[in-house]
Amino acid sequence: KILGERAALEAEAYRGTIKEGLSPAEGDFWRRRSELSENPTSDMRERAIASAYKGTFMNELGPRGHDWQKFTKNNAVARWIFPFSHIPINLMKATYEATPFALMDSEMRASITGKNGGVAQDRAIARMVAGSAIMAYFVHQAMNGRAVGDYPHDPDERDRWKLQGKQPNSILVGGYWVSFNK
Repeated sequence: KILGERAALEAEAYRGTIKEGLSPAEGDFWRRRSELSENPTSDMRERAIASAYKGTFMNELGPRGHDWQKFTKNNAVARWIFPFSHIPINLMKATYEATPFALMDSEMRASITGKNGGVAQDRAIARMVAGSAIMAYFVHQAMNGRAVGDYPHDPDERDRWKLQGKQPNSILVGGYWVSFNK
């Protein structure tokens, strides 16, 4: 969280210096950016903290997330089945924000359409495009047998995997199976 906050403060200072009309080609730009990053305004600090919490999946849950937490805390069976909910819910949200399904979320839709400002719009679109591209790559690899999950339950299929040198939970890179389960 601390590293994320620092990185967000640096980004806020850079944007703030640009807004003041200075150019990165000028020597004063870097001095001013350094001053802003070391002495951020309260708004800059709040945005940096919010970014750090989001980056570590500890940001506040929305109304449905709060309802789910309340349900699991008040239900003894659900509490045993779902002992943790805050970070897993934020992980699920971060996952769908990296897909076209992000448009279904009102907050992401507002960011994508530019209602939350240009920076939020750029980040939302970049997250959605990059996430979709990475997911499409892995789906393509899996459909062509170059990315695999757990060993098959069928003994014959498992033997075929062993003969082909396939490792469970791995992807074929440059002729070698690399585990993504570490």
